[in-house]
Amino acid sequence: MRLVWVRGIVKTMDSSSAPQPVVMTLPYGDSRDEDFSKAIAEYKQREAVGSQGSNLEERLLEELFLRYPTVYIVSADIRDSGKKHGGGSPYVVYVGETNDIRSRTRQHIELDPRTRTDWERLVRFMRNNHDRVCQYIIGDRHFNKSLTLDMENRLMGYMQSVDSVKLVMNRRTNAQDMYYTSDEFDSIFSKAWQTLHQMEPDLFPEEKAILDSALFKASPSASSLTNSGGLKRLFCMCWSR
Repeated sequence: MRLVWVRGIVKTMDSSSAPQPVVMTLPYGDSRDEDFSKAIAEYKQREAVGSQGSNLEERLLEELFLRYPTVYIVSADIRDSGKKHGGGSPYVVYVGETNDIRSRTRQHIELDPRTRTDWERLVRFMRNNHDRVCQYIIGDRHFNKSLTLDMENRLMGYMQSVDSVKLVMNRRTNAQDMYYTSDEFDSIFSKAWQTLHQMEPDLFPEEKAILDSALFKASPSASSLTNSGGLKRLFCMCWSR
């Protein structure tokens, strides 16, 4: 625990007091406002593994996901249906952060395919395989722009080190320096990753397995988990046609 001086306010920083992030999944392609509200209502009705979302009122959940900054992961399982349990790297992913998840989702689906071949391929795949593309949205009442950018960076570094990930579509990183809630970042990130692992262990292995992997140790992220340099496999992979 330590004290941080921010604009004349002394704040006690204690990573152990960081809240439990809430993680929600949304089938990709449903980008109308009512689709997000429906997904939040359905999330509220079921017990979310590893999160405290069930303790929040639906109104507060909508505020958390639709008005606060969020971090999101779009994943596409591109394995051939006949090789569902075979080897290889089945997932293509994109990691992002946004202040408006509804608008950002629409941008990815409607605008990005016009200028980016990778997004054109992902959206085309989604149209033909709707049940194999999913969006994980992470919300937390302590999120701010700097913290979500750091979440995005570390998630990219982790996803680059997952054997089942064939391609991470991100093109740049944007690491942050110190900010008001930076002492809570490690705790918030690990809690979010643990929830993701419980939801989809093939795509999100245990955090220790990531940190111990040879690929992660050989990457720039190993020396600095929020390193702003290039990530090892970011540009060297492509879609399987």
